[in-house]
Amino acid sequence: MERGARQRTSRTIIHLEDGKLVRDFIFIDDVADAICWVVTCPSSSPIPYDVRSGKGTTIHERACMIAAYYDAPQPHINGAFRNYDVRHATCDIARTTREMGWLPKCDLVRGLELLFELIDGG
Repeated sequence: MERGARQRTSRTIIHLEDGKLVRDFIFIDDVADAICWVVTCPSSSPIPYDVRSGKGTTIHERACMIAAYYDAPQPHINGAFRNYDVRHATCDIARTTREMGWLPKCDLVRGLELLFELIDGG
């Protein structure tokens, strides 16, 4: 990802907890592809498919990617915890891949680049 492509603000990204919350980010186009497959080739299985990247990323890692792109200061972790927040939210997409032949095409870095282009009007 190109560093310092656009300067949005000099403010630091602040996020909750310890920065170690894990999420499984996926680009919306990949979700749309999976939905199109299900609509055109329905499965007889009553078990839902997991449609995610299959790779966990911490909130802090993602915030650092955003800060680097905008050449902003490193993110600040404020330590404030929210009750009932899920620490780790990832999934195994092996069944989805095996039965649907589906894999996400866009990784987190490319997905963020596409989002930045949209936000920055590029």
